[in-house]
Amino acid sequence: MGKRSREVDSASENISDECRSEANCSEDYTPSSSESDGESGSASKRLKKLEAENAALKKKLSQSSADKGGKKKMQRGAPAEEEQQSNPAAVQAIVDKMRISIAKQIEVIMVYKKSMRRGGGGGRISVQVPNLTSQQMNALLGSAVATASNGPKQMVAKVSNDQLFDILGKNVYKSLRYGAILSPRQGLKFTFSKGDGLLTISGTYGME
Repeated sequence: MGKRSREVDSASENISDECRSEANCSEDYTPSSSESDGESGSASKRLKKLEAENAALKKKLSQSSADKGGKKKMQRGAPAEEEQQSNPAAVQAIVDKMRISIAKQIEVIMVYKKSMRRGGGGGRISVQVPNLTSQQMNALLGSAVATASNGPKQMVAKVSNDQLFDILGKNVYKSLRYGAILSPRQGLKFTFSKGDGLLTISGTYGME
């Protein structure tokens, strides 16, 4: 009887062990805190890397779009500007306005001084006109271009009073009392700098 009881107890213990083992195997696996933290940190690094790559890609695409837009704008504007500069009618319109402006500036510069006498001392004339093209300069001088000194860096034309009338389209003078006038003496010198497009008109004036 005692032997039989011990066998039953041993069998019960084996069954209990097997049940506990099966229960352990059936439980869901839960990672340790260190394993969980490691995977979370790795995912965070990958996310940050992707965000950085995405930001760099957006910046590159934005820059590429801006460059293309700028090139298209330049390409659209360039032909219109070139056409305006090469169009004879447009050049002539600019030169006509220039003639009026130059004549007015010379007249303003010529001022009577008490020291002046007819045929005596006078004053200096200096007028500057910026941003000219060679085509506009040639149109302004007209026939005087033939006698101008035309070098690689500048063009210099010394024009007489008769030629000055042809260039400016009028006699440039200022009336004084008693029939006296102030006018340029011995013409004027036109100096055109091809590098920066600056025209300088210089000379002297006196009373007649």
